[in-house]
Formats: sequence, structure tokens, C-alpha cells
Amino acid sequence: MATKEQAIKVIPGVLHYCMIKNPGLAMDKKTRQWQVQIEITEDFADKIEEEYPDMRGSIKSYKADKFEQIFKVAPSVEPDAKKHFVVSIKQACTINGKKFGYPVRVLMKGDNGKLQDVTQQCEVGNGSKGVVQVRELESAKWKTTTLKLQAIRVDDLVEYSSGSSLDELGEVDYDSFGDASYGSAEVPESGEDEGDDVPNFGEDDDKDY
Repeated sequence: MATKEQAIKVIPGVLHYCMIKNPGLAMDKKTRQWQVQIEITEDFADKIEEEYPDMRGSIKSYKADKFEQIFKVAPSVEPDAKKHFVVSIKQACTINGKKFGYPVRVLMKGDNGKLQDVTQQCEVGNGSKGVVQVRELESAKWKTTTLKLQAIRVDDLVEYSSGSSLDELGEVDYDSFGDASYGSAEVPESGEDEGDDVPNFGEDDDKDY
């Protein structure tokens, strides 16, 4: 019997909270997961829900003011719409304690016209435009069919800024910086004091393979 073709293979849109270079914490606060939030059209949100009903919990809608409060940028896919739709796509970094065999990559077109891995070379900031490739996961245990993150192609990069610039004091020669002193401060345990205030999207991904 022929295998049913995957209904949705890519999701185009605007990228937010792209956590690939530095994977985010899962709901259990112990394991890590690659994740990205994709601002999409209402029609595409409807298509995902129609093809993958188990993904409904991963799609959220926001009014413009709430959207801007959460994502720190104005909605741009359908800027004049009353509601703005975002889908959360994830992939656990480890499965049953072992590293997942197909790490998620961030790709950009190089000078040779081919896509190149830039995962470790750039931080993808909110408002970047691109396309997310997904794979279909059928879970016999949970009796669900969901979409998992495979790779991200960035077409229009907005570089992430942590807000830690010192340029308010004057022009800074960052190459002159030496090692920092942290005194006797204890290193926090995993899951504590992560720094960035990233909102939580969706349920615990630990059960997903």
C-alpha cells in the first residue's frame, strides 16, 4: 500500500524566538529543545488545523497590541488583520537520554547559490523572514500526528540583539575586552536564571519523538 504523502512539508512566514543555536528549555526544565515560533496567515493556520488536528494547541492568535508585547515587534504577515496567528514548532534535542540524530539547522543562501549551514554563525532575531521545513510524526503511544522541526531557511535576517550593548557610554572597542570577573558567585543549576525572558509556548515536548 502506498504511503500517504505528508500534507505540509514547509511553513513560510516570519520567525520569532528562534532557538536553534541555543536550544530552549522544555517544560520539564531539565531537557532542551530546538524551537521556533512562526507568524503565519490565518489561511495557513486553518490548513494546519485541518490537516493536523493534534497541532491545534500549538497555534495561538493575538490582537496586535498583545502580539507586539510578546514578540517585541509589530505583526507583519497580515498587519491589518484583527488577529495574528503564530504556530510553535519544536524538536527535542535528546530522545530517551540520547542525542537526537538529526540536529536542526539554520540555513542561508551562500555566494555559490547553495544553502549553507549558519547555525553557529548568526542569531536569528524576531521579525526575520524565512521558511521552516517540518517532518510528520505519528505517535502510536499518544495516538497523535504532529509536525516536528527539521530545518529553517532564513531569507531576510534580522540579527538578534540581547540589549547588552554598552554604546550608550560612547564608542566601545569590544576587541579590547579581557576575561570577565564573576567573583565567587555560584553557577546556577540548569533551568535557573536563563537570562532571556522568552515566553512559554505549547506543552511539554519531552513525550514527543
